Amino acid sequence: MRPFLIVVLAALAISSTGCGGARFMARDDGAPRSPPAGKALVNFIRPSSWASGETVPIFDGARLVGNVQGTMIFPHVCEPGAHWFFADQGRVSAVHADLLADKTYDILVDAEAGTWNSDVLLHPVTPDFERRGRIAEWDATLPRHVFAPDDEATRYEGKRSAAMAAIQAGLSGGGEDDRVKKLEKTDHR
Repeated sequence: MRPFLIVVLAALAISSTGCGGARFMARDDGAPRSPPAGKALVNFIRPSSWASGETVPIFDGARLVGNVQGTMIFPHVCEPGAHWFFADQGRVSAVHADLLADKTYDILVDAEAGTWNSDVLLHPVTPDFERRGRIAEWDATLPRHVFAPDDEATRYEGKRSAAMAAIQAGLSGGGEDDRVKKLEKTDHR
């Protein structure tokens, strides 16, 4: 009886992990590589497959704009100006961005060991960022995805948008905070 129970539990564990890819996202190798006229483009790049089973919803302020899961890139087209980007996973990681029209910016999404889940860190790619030289390689080789909102995405955003707005209010009050990184106008490609 015991071997049978172990086999059944193993089968349930394997079947429940799924392999459908990142929720709210669709594979699209034709996703934009440059911004439309008058817009800014921010690429969220997850170059590593470490902790790839965990999905990381990305917010622009209180608005869900995508979801990152191991080794992928997704472009987010947005208005130029000030933005707060948040990774909704583990500890708070935020990027306060000031974006120019007609420019492309990059933010790396890294995972590290956390208490229960992985902690996710957003790293704006600035001119002195140590991995900036690999952006062209990742841009050419990583699968590209686009945000494909559905009913589940709408429900998720509804549940989390107030929390994201509260986090933004708390972090934008001034002063230094090590959870907030800056992406300046001049940090574009």
